[in-house]
Amino acid sequence: TGPGREGYKKAIQLPEFEEHGGPYVQEHIDLLDSILKGQPLNEAQIVAEATLSGIMGRISAYTGQMVRWRELVDETVGSPWYNLVLTPTAEDFEKGTVVAPPDDVVAIPGKA
Repeated sequence: TGPGREGYKKAIQLPEFEEHGGPYVQEHIDLLDSILKGQPLNEAQIVAEATLSGIMGRISAYTGQMVRWRELVDETVGSPWYNLVLTPTAEDFEKGTVVAPPDDVVAIPGKA
């Protein structure tokens, strides 16, 4: 408070942010809105689900098989994709056990 403002209290009017069509602007709107409202902004679930969607697409493209959401998130389903270990691993490269495919050989998704 400045001189002559003793006992003066005025409520601060917080701005309302409207939705925006652009995703990058909307990110900033969501961030500022969460700061002003004092609510945490946690988009980890959305990011994790988007990542899993990409992984599912990759598995399907490389194997030619249908991949269901539940097969990757529920261990009781007994899916071969649940505990998928991608190879070669970093250790395989360090040990020198990785064999490069022959020249002019192109992988075809869905075929061994």
